[in-house]
Amino acid sequence: MKVQFAPANVPLKRRLQTAAVLQWVFSFLCLAQICTALFFILLFTRFWLVSVLYAVWWYVDYDTPSRGGRKIPFLCNLAIWDYMRDYFPIKLVKTADLDPRQNYIMGFHPHGILVAGAFTNFCTGATGFGSLFPGLRAHLLMLPLWFRAPFFRDYIMCAGLVPSDKDSASYLLRQKEGGTAVVIAVGGAPEALDARPGAYCVLLANKKGFIKLAMEHGAHLVPVYSFGENEVFDQVDNPKGTWLRMIQDRLQSIMGISLPLFHARGVFQYSFGLLPYRKPINTVVGKPIRVEKREKVSADDLDALHQLYMEELSKLFEQHKSDYGVPEDTHLIFICYAPGKTRNLDIGADYFYFPALALWLEVWLFHIHASCMPLPEGVKCERGGRALRSQSASERGDAVERPNLRQQVVCTVRVFILILTAAVPCMKMKTILAAYSGVLRGTGSSILSSLKDLPSTSWLSRSTMEKHLRVMSVFQWVLSFLALGAACTLLLVYIFCTDCWIIAAMYIAWLIFDWNTPKEGGRRSSWVRNWAVWTYFRDYFPIRLIKTHDLLPSRNYIFGYHPHGILCFGAFCNFGTEATDFSKKFPGIRPSLATLAGNFRMPVLRDYLMSGGICPVNRNSIDYLLSRSGSGNAVVIVVGGAAESLECAPGMNSVTLKNRKGFVKVALQQGADLVPVYSFGENEVYQQLFFKEGSWWRFAQRKLQKFLGFAPCIFHGCGLFSSESWGLMPYCKPITTVVGEPITVPKTEDPSQDVVDMYHAMYIMSLKNLFDKNKTRFGLKESDTLLIQ
Repeated sequence: MKVQFAPANVPLKRRLQTAAVLQWVFSFLCLAQICTALFFILLFTRFWLVSVLYAVWWYVDYDTPSRGGRKIPFLCNLAIWDYMRDYFPIKLVKTADLDPRQNYIMGFHPHGILVAGAFTNFCTGATGFGSLFPGLRAHLLMLPLWFRAPFFRDYIMCAGLVPSDKDSASYLLRQKEGGTAVVIAVGGAPEALDARPGAYCVLLANKKGFIKLAMEHGAHLVPVYSFGENEVFDQVDNPKGTWLRMIQDRLQSIMGISLPLFHARGVFQYSFGLLPYRKPINTVVGKPIRVEKREKVSADDLDALHQLYMEELSKLFEQHKSDYGVPEDTHLIFICYAPGKTRNLDIGADYFYFPALALWLEVWLFHIHASCMPLPEGVKCERGGRALRSQSASERGDAVERPNLRQQVVCTVRVFILILTAAVPCMKMKTILAAYSGVLRGTGSSILSSLKDLPSTSWLSRSTMEKHLRVMSVFQWVLSFLALGAACTLLLVYIFCTDCWIIAAMYIAWLIFDWNTPKEGGRRSSWVRNWAVWTYFRDYFPIRLIKTHDLLPSRNYIFGYHPHGILCFGAFCNFGTEATDFSKKFPGIRPSLATLAGNFRMPVLRDYLMSGGICPVNRNSIDYLLSRSGSGNAVVIVVGGAAESLECAPGMNSVTLKNRKGFVKVALQQGADLVPVYSFGENEVYQQLFFKEGSWWRFAQRKLQKFLGFAPCIFHGCGLFSSESWGLMPYCKPITTVVGEPITVPKTEDPSQDVVDMYHAMYIMSLKNLFDKNKTRFGLKESDTLLIQ
């Protein structure tokens, strides 16, 4: 595609017009998300009070959008909107006077992609609405979702925008003095999916809600047609029946907003981009349709007025189409909104959930209670690497038929759908079962009969089920490690934009109150540390903890854990859970695994980590545990940290320790004994893609590790369902963590560098001895040596 760039000598006035439209498109597409992110980011900075004060204001001002908003004429008359008007240009055409003593509902057609004509004409003074219709105050209705975005809600209220719900519109139409014009883009988000140049169809044939509202309040109806609204953007072809249209319809029915794939021109070139084309938009306001107020609206009266409105809109189009370049043989087409059966699910935007998160939660809860689940005895399976070997029926001495893969998948899908059905209260059980009946075509029965089929289903054997539980326990932990923090943050932001926002507000208040708990010993939970899921996690590799010497509960300790590996499986399983019986092997010792402090700024994740006895790896946290929490504390520090993970690979026996002396100095200052810990097999569970030193990629990794605090390793293991494929699952390789002999360290409040160097050298020597003494027991050769980097 040849790119047509804008000439360098474009007049300043046209550049200002482009800038005005650019900021408007940016505000429409991105500003709400940015404002929401800013609100939460400020909570984790020294400016947190700004967000707290705004949250208080938000609570007090929450109902203002549904009570007429807060329109500011000064902002509506800024010169920037004149530039935006002239960019297209946009013109407002009056065909009849409107009595300022009456209230009106203006039906705006068509919606277009970004409703540029409606915004410019009715939210700003650029096209002279106030002078054309003196005494009228226009309020454009917008999706309620946007009024739940902090800061952004105040910005759009300044332009007279109000939520597009019945309460907001009714409040405005109840004003007895009159002079209110409620502007509704009747086609709404679904109509945007059909907006493209040359399209003259409006989604109106079954849209009667605004008609009924007008009859209930006696508000006169005014048809409005905006010629050129569909001309300013191109849209990717999405005819009904295609997979793209089905996805768009489904997302629109769930979230309330449509996602048209549109494009036009750019800022400095005319070939592609998100800026609209410079095409004229002429918005024609028709004559009012008189409506009498009625307490009860009959279906016949509603249909009659709806038909009259469509006729008046059609007349308005026919009378003016020749003035604005529409061919004489083109007529207005009225269409119905019928996206399909998915509409019957009745899921509102307030109840939108993330399926991946629901799956993770279900797996997590299933593992907690897995040890109590009765399973029938069956085939005997062995696990070698990731392969599974099953005995034949003749070897078992019975004739039980093993379920094939298709039967297992069908059973699993049915059970999972039924679980989701019970888990989401906003869905109607009957509706969902009806919607999903027949999804599993060819299975011989529908979801409605699946419960009857379950008792006769051939279940997996205990050993096979335990194998799957081990795989899923590790899988959920890998997802938690990589994505739980971000997912919980996004979920909190989303909840803030729903009717359940009070939950997010209360959690944020708790978060502020509880902010210092992670660095003051945390809040460990023996119940969480003893979950059955961690035993399945342990047995996947398997992971073992080896004790070589006793540790006195009257002393405090700093465990130096080596090597880091990619995801620190051994460190977490041994010191963050009780799966390997740490408390039984070292009675009276409380382990606290230190991890990146940034994890404790993530909502929900911080509480999850603290429940396992995990603390931030910073000086304040470590000092608190070793000085103010009594004796018997063991702070586990992965000494090599993120830098060491960049060197992890199978067969590598190297640790980053040569210049890591901070933990030794802390041990001296607190009088905590040093305990070397080496985890054989930690480097074997993942393959990593290495980049040469000096390469651009290696430079980027080092820089990101320095700024973010963690290393962006490019690694892979095996797939979830096959050991032959690539994926995020670690290889099933044994991890054996050996806890060495403690090094007694005297308490020295201000140790000299020579003393630090001496104990650092002693620690390195002890770690090497631990490695050499145990290496042949755990799969290494006598010739293998530990490299200190």
